[in-house]
Amino acid sequence: MIENPEVQLQALKKGDCFMFNGEPYIVKRIYWANLGMIKRKTWVSTMKFDNHDWHSTGDITVYHISKGLYDLLIKY
Repeated sequence: MIENPEVQLQALKKGDCFMFNGEPYIVKRIYWANLGMIKRKTWVSTMKFDNHDWHSTGDITVYHISKGLYDLLIKY
């Protein structure tokens, strides 16, 4: 169990699990998008029940959850 689960998405690493809008996600990969003069770090995540990738720049608050809780949530 994680004591303080509320974190910024930017604090998560590949393989970490999190909750957003009541749905469990897992971080699939992280990459830097080249926007010309600046680069933006982008998180690619996916839900167990949805094959579509979800992209974010990491400026949102999510709830960091354990892999065990993620596995439990996707069973129901």
